[in-house]
Amino acid sequence: MDILIAAGGMEFGPLTPNVKSLGGSETSAIQLAERLAELDQDVIVFSQLPMSGPDKVEHGQIINGVKWMHLDSFQQYSTATPHDLLIAQRDPKFISINTQSRKKVLWVHDIATHRGMTAAINQIQFAIDEIWTVSEWHRQQIHEVTDYPLDKIVPLRNGIVAFDDEDFWNELDLIERDPKQFFYAARPERGLVALVRPGGIMSYLQDSTLKIAMYAHFPPHMQEFYDQIFQWVEDSPNCEFVDGRSLSQADMRRALKGSVAYLYPTAFEETSCIIARECIETLTPFLSTGVGALTETMGDCGIFYEDWAEITDPDWEPSYDD
Repeated sequence: MDILIAAGGMEFGPLTPNVKSLGGSETSAIQLAERLAELDQDVIVFSQLPMSGPDKVEHGQIINGVKWMHLDSFQQYSTATPHDLLIAQRDPKFISINTQSRKKVLWVHDIATHRGMTAAINQIQFAIDEIWTVSEWHRQQIHEVTDYPLDKIVPLRNGIVAFDDEDFWNELDLIERDPKQFFYAARPERGLVALVRPGGIMSYLQDSTLKIAMYAHFPPHMQEFYDQIFQWVEDSPNCEFVDGRSLSQADMRRALKGSVAYLYPTAFEETSCIIARECIETLTPFLSTGVGALTETMGDCGIFYEDWAEITDPDWEPSYDD
């Protein structure tokens, strides 16, 4: 099969996870493409390729059996070249292009809203064959909000980097957990507020340290909000960013393995959560609220506030001021 994957969002290529942080959808695009290539499928990924640096990829370069091309060449290629399957990640505009696709799939990673995804799906529903999600919770949420047929929504999951190097796993086994070190690595707005704000959780854990990492990607319209959070971190004697603020996938696992737990006091409805899966890989306790797909993603591997506090109200929602 000839398969095209259109992946917008952050700048990335197949080498990016080796050198810097990367979001769940971008990581999933790499993993899916490489797994399909292992099955002898012809796969091309269109993305915002890094133009310089250690993860630089040349337009048309083949790595791990996958051809990588600049996203700005997607429309010309997809409308001129017949192919069996188009996987359009996150952005419905890739579907609306009159491509020569035998089948079109919209692979969504975000929750559906009435003004956002519902409107978009209404416009392209006759152009797509099915929708992919990243969890069963996400599948149900998309159906309930957009009314798109449930039997045409397929639940997948986030893909994480597979480390086959035995030496790497042996190294992880030797890392001892610091009983006084906690870790946080999601976007600041998803839970860091509750940890580092004045009177927040870390102010009650003065004998412990919170290590913080995040994406090297800050939307300009949220910069003022981020600046406030970063100031709170600087003002907190027991909160600190890792060197460079972001970590490669390998360094992320090392940091998780060296921490007693991952703290995620969030009100954000995760559709899957790639960090939760990384915690499972490193056997790191994941302390969170059970919102969105977190309980599905973690299974028996998570410890949730609702259970600890014996909250049985199905309509209860966490608050950053709780």
